[in-house]
Amino acid sequence: MGMRMVNERTLDPTVELRPAGFVTRLVAFFIDQVIIGVALVILMVTVGILFRSFRLSELLGTRDLTLQLVTISLGAAGLILSFLYYVGFWLLAGQTPGKAVLGLAIVQTDGGRLRLGRATLRWFGYWFSGILFLGYLWILVDDRRQALHDKLARTLVVHRRLDERFLTLPDQVETRWQDLQQTLRTDAGDSDAVVVTEERRNGGGRDRTREPLSGVDAAMLELETPSNLTVINAVMILAERISFNDLKALVQNRLVPIRRFRQRVVPSVGPLSHLFWEDDPDFDLANHLHRTVLPPSDGPRQPALQNLVSELASVPLDGSKPLWEFHLVEGYGAGCALICRIHHAIGDGAALIQVLLSITSSESLPLPDAPAPEGAAPPLQGAAVASAGRRRSASKLLRQRLASAAHPSRVASLMATGWRAASALGGLVLAFPDSKTTFKGTIGRRKRVAWSGPISLDQVKATGRALDGTVNDTLLAAVSGALRRYLDGRGESTERVRLRAAVPVSLRTKATAGQLGNRIGAVFLPLPVAVGDPARRMDVIRRSMDRLKRSCLAPITFAGIQVLSLAPLTLKQTAVRLLADKATAIMTNVVGPKEPRYLAGALVEALLFWVPKTGGLALGVSIISYAGQVRLGVITDRGLVPDPEMIVAGFQTEYDALFSLADETRAGVAVREPTAMPDRTSMALESAP
Repeated sequence: MGMRMVNERTLDPTVELRPAGFVTRLVAFFIDQVIIGVALVILMVTVGILFRSFRLSELLGTRDLTLQLVTISLGAAGLILSFLYYVGFWLLAGQTPGKAVLGLAIVQTDGGRLRLGRATLRWFGYWFSGILFLGYLWILVDDRRQALHDKLARTLVVHRRLDERFLTLPDQVETRWQDLQQTLRTDAGDSDAVVVTEERRNGGGRDRTREPLSGVDAAMLELETPSNLTVINAVMILAERISFNDLKALVQNRLVPIRRFRQRVVPSVGPLSHLFWEDDPDFDLANHLHRTVLPPSDGPRQPALQNLVSELASVPLDGSKPLWEFHLVEGYGAGCALICRIHHAIGDGAALIQVLLSITSSESLPLPDAPAPEGAAPPLQGAAVASAGRRRSASKLLRQRLASAAHPSRVASLMATGWRAASALGGLVLAFPDSKTTFKGTIGRRKRVAWSGPISLDQVKATGRALDGTVNDTLLAAVSGALRRYLDGRGESTERVRLRAAVPVSLRTKATAGQLGNRIGAVFLPLPVAVGDPARRMDVIRRSMDRLKRSCLAPITFAGIQVLSLAPLTLKQTAVRLLADKATAIMTNVVGPKEPRYLAGALVEALLFWVPKTGGLALGVSIISYAGQVRLGVITDRGLVPDPEMIVAGFQTEYDALFSLADETRAGVAVREPTAMPDRTSMALESAP
């Protein structure tokens, strides 16, 4: 009886069985075909290069035979790619990227998930439906909006609820991947295995000692190397000294209750290896909380703290323990500093800034005497969440625009969106690598960090408005000018130099704002270091940002990382190296709280952080706003760029030039209000409201 109940597919509560219409399905199919088409173009170029490199036409003797072999190979590769793309996404996620963008899902007629047999039959049914397009036109007359291939496989294409759309793809993939692992185990037929699968499907008693890492979280660990640590380093500079015992009590009460900070990462056993979060049975706060005293000096204290942060940023975290550590640094002037190191696998920059701010308060209050209860909600819903929740992510805007996609008036716009996304992805893959500069080369393990002084956020906003840009346009233009100055100082020509920055983009919504983990995509921003005029450089940055915001590349790269997480490690590393060749730096911006914060009663004067780097990139640039101020943090490879302070100094000089230019603009003409596009706030790199 129990087995029969398990095999009977009940209605999936996350899916509303409202069939999708012809136009919506046509647009989704078009998006998928564009993605496959771009992949085939890349494959054709690769095959052509291989045939020419090995001179196979000369070996085969005739051009016709070579052409036939190429045609047959590409045809077979296209069929295999199509099968893997469609059937793979149907099984793992219940939707292809095209259908995910439009909020559609494919289910069995009883509402259950697709099985391999039905998915394969549905793919073969595509070819029957394609005969004179009649199988697809059947959607227009069928009561359940089924095409011929739906009839053959007994499937439905339905609308998901709004909150179950594109951003739930990683969770769907993760759950489905667990199902596949469970099915392939040798004891899958045992009753215990069936019970576990059924409990997970019903949201019931899951084993709480282990939690699988999502694809992006696992990639942060798997792609880490001794010379490229994926650890986020942050510093809080405090106006007053605090005691180590007070800090220990604060961390024990507010941070340790968050379960992820008591968990370590362990691999699974078996051919389908996977990484899991597991409660550390030997968790000891003493392993994560350290005390350091700077040597006495009569000079400025920033260089000493800078050297300490640089040394720590060069050392990996202990993988046998939870992946975080704090260092209280005493002897920093009249106050002290707290160095916080948290692995990127725990969360992205937006999530981890929230975690750090959860141990602070908005007022200088005494510490609570009693620790937080074990079952208390994680302290991630404070002021940091409020500021993050006001930002509209790229995915949220995309969902809003596509919510009424079935209406015919939206078709042209949606097709243009799909084309822009696919062309942006194809353009990135086929783009030339970045120029060889001092920022590119073989990196070592030792890092260097530096940071700027505070800049008034209101002043940056005013400068951006005067130059018809945003806060980020202004700051990125200043960073581009700083890199130009640094190359000039090293005697390297900046004429026709090509540099890009990989820019992480937050894909968080209000529903996911308080969650740990990584929900980020990426875009690749050209940096106009070859442009000498600050005003023109600002204009180039603004236009580049506008194009990237319309490209929808961020959610596509997010989905791509999820899919790539199922591939072997060598393939992941190859893909990361390929993308790293297209960039010189990683640049990110995090919006911190507007009001000052206090740690153990001491005012937090400054908040700094440094973005981790992957793929052999030597340069990381981080911008953070806090309490009405903006600061720049730079991390470099010591062997390639031993003096990041020069980049910071160049940044200040270039910003001053933009500020002066804005003053001249305000004095000379009436400043018109900026006509920013509605989606200008869709990036993580965006100005605060």
